[in-house]
Amino acid sequence: DRITWKGFITREDMIDLYANCAGVVFPPVDEDLGYITLEAMLCEKPVVTTTDAGEPARIIRDGIEGFVAEPTPQALGSALSKLMQKPERMGKAARQRFDSMHISWDYAIEQLIGQAQEATPKVTIKADKTKADNKEKTTVSDYTPQRNITEYWKGRLHSSPFEALREFAAPALETARRTLVITSQKPANPSFGSWISLQEQDLERTEISYPDQYFDTVLMDQSLEKLLHNPAYVLYQLRRVLKPNGSIVILTPDAEKDHSKQVFDPSGLPPLARYTRDMLEILLTGLGYQVQQLESWKINDDTRGLFVLAQKQTTLENPQILQKLYQNDPGQLMANLEQITSDDPSVITVRAQNTGWSNWTPQTICLTVYRKDSMGHKSVHLHVLLTQDVAPDASADFSFQVHETCEGIDSPRWILELCQIDRQTMRVVPISGSGLAHPIVLLANTVTPYHVAA
Repeated sequence: DRITWKGFITREDMIDLYANCAGVVFPPVDEDLGYITLEAMLCEKPVVTTTDAGEPARIIRDGIEGFVAEPTPQALGSALSKLMQKPERMGKAARQRFDSMHISWDYAIEQLIGQAQEATPKVTIKADKTKADNKEKTTVSDYTPQRNITEYWKGRLHSSPFEALREFAAPALETARRTLVITSQKPANPSFGSWISLQEQDLERTEISYPDQYFDTVLMDQSLEKLLHNPAYVLYQLRRVLKPNGSIVILTPDAEKDHSKQVFDPSGLPPLARYTRDMLEILLTGLGYQVQQLESWKINDDTRGLFVLAQKQTTLENPQILQKLYQNDPGQLMANLEQITSDDPSVITVRAQNTGWSNWTPQTICLTVYRKDSMGHKSVHLHVLLTQDVAPDASADFSFQVHETCEGIDSPRWILELCQIDRQTMRVVPISGSGLAHPIVLLANTVTPYHVAA
């Protein structure tokens, strides 16, 4: 009675089922492709498949876009239970994985005719008509730069800053099998590496959905300066997906002079997200990268660019140095916040996991409960402090007694946010702007603290 056999369904019914499901289970045996997997990913749905499924088991990465389970009822059941805990996050990762595979006729045609691999032109072929014979004559002329060609690299002209970045990164790219490109623009060359566009994904609020130690090289193309709240979180994530001794290559505008007021604060935008050479070296060194090359070159008449090549080190040797760039400890600004199911509907438990590198203390981290009425007005209801320190990778549970849970547009909404306590002003600053600590919303008439356990 818990399974419905649909039989034949129309295309409209299929689309509706994909749109409204939490995930898709597809356990074939040695499937050569499996459109079901791709359809689910296109609809932002995670997929549960099995190790003997064939191509679906190669497309889906276990624990990222879904789960690849052993072909047994017990393993499938366990995978389904785990999927129901975080279906939305895995669904977004599935769509991102689908997009990175470039499954489209346009891309297939580009590959067939060679446009995707087309290099920056050195010369141009143009057709010219002479008055004498009025026939087309093909001539070769020197390449004439267009207006958007402004990047100079050691006196050489390039078609874009990204092409200059690629040349700067050439030594690291020569031996790289997998490269991740992070850019503030939409990918202009999808055949090169894996792409993350900051126009489509906010890396300060989402997770980089690739396995640990997956890439040899990361290129950051004019994107570091777009990270306004917590760039340390993004660079810390990149450490996870980089292989040991992997390289990160960055192009960012050169501030050229010290900005003494440059501090990062998740409660609001910093004055400028621009880096001097010293600031960039502090940021990378504090996050466990060894800077190997750092140079400044002219991009256009008004801007210089910093090109930096750094190598991932085994450990974080000196994260305390980051205090020069942050108003508070950035190692505390990384967390997972999720609601835990309970047999008692009147008790709600929220689990906060410390995913950073610094300890949480009762003096620096709290859970704040806001009340939001039907008019959208938000006010602080209470702050719940930790009872003891929480080490990295450990968790703290906050339990609340809720009364008269209800639904509807006029129902009171309680917003639970993990906050850092500012050491200077003692105000609380929500850290939901970075590190995955997304707020949790409850619908109830009253919410009161019940228990805190670390």
